Amino acid sequence: KPKNTEPLIMNFIRLKSKERVLGHLMAAQGLLYVLPTREKQADFFIEGIRYVPGTQSVGLCLIGVSKHIGDFEEGCQVCPDLKKMNKDRWDCQFDFSGMEDIWVLPLSASTGNFGFLKIRDDGSGELEEFRSHIINFANSFAMTLENQWQRENLESINVKLNEEVHARKKGEEKYRFLADNQPALIWGSGPDKLCNYFNKTWLEFTGRSLEQELGNGWAEGVHPDDLERCIKIYHK
Repeated sequence: KPKNTEPLIMNFIRLKSKERVLGHLMAAQGLLYVLPTREKQADFFIEGIRYVPGTQSVGLCLIGVSKHIGDFEEGCQVCPDLKKMNKDRWDCQFDFSGMEDIWVLPLSASTGNFGFLKIRDDGSGELEEFRSHIINFANSFAMTLENQWQRENLESINVKLNEEVHARKKGEEKYRFLADNQPALIWGSGPDKLCNYFNKTWLEFTGRSLEQELGNGWAEGVHPDDLERCIKIYHK
């Protein structure tokens, strides 16, 4: 039996602590994806980092979000959008030149940088043990941010497309209303030269339905003596 068991006990405590921290980081990494907003994800992420042994202060700068725990309140600028973050990346990160006890970690994914994490080391040396695990956690956070940004981008595109479709539909309805109330005979066709529209006046004049006139159906109303000449003129 060793005379002095204190070093063994301390190593056992540190081991248990490290396993607990790693378990905490892995669990937090899995939960990031289910949080609904960037704000909640940022809170969860920064809270996860703060409990890593050796961490004195944590700061987080994201697109539209700024978080800090400890003495990092000053010097954090918020980037309003992804394009600015990637174009002017140095303007969007923390300014802490000359501080050797601070780690800086860009939150990068395939589409670019989504922000920056900074951690102040308390000098105990414990933080270094968790460097790779913090990087993995940060990479997962960056991928979560990227997925959310892509989802928001797709939603924005869908909204714009729906607005364009609605505007086009309204425009077509307005055109049809005006065309249907004109005394002239108005028709329309596509690049294939098949007719796809006849106004109300045309249909009333011919006494035929729209379905009968569509495509080449209108030719049935042309006198047989005039049909060949009419078709030649139309196809020119």
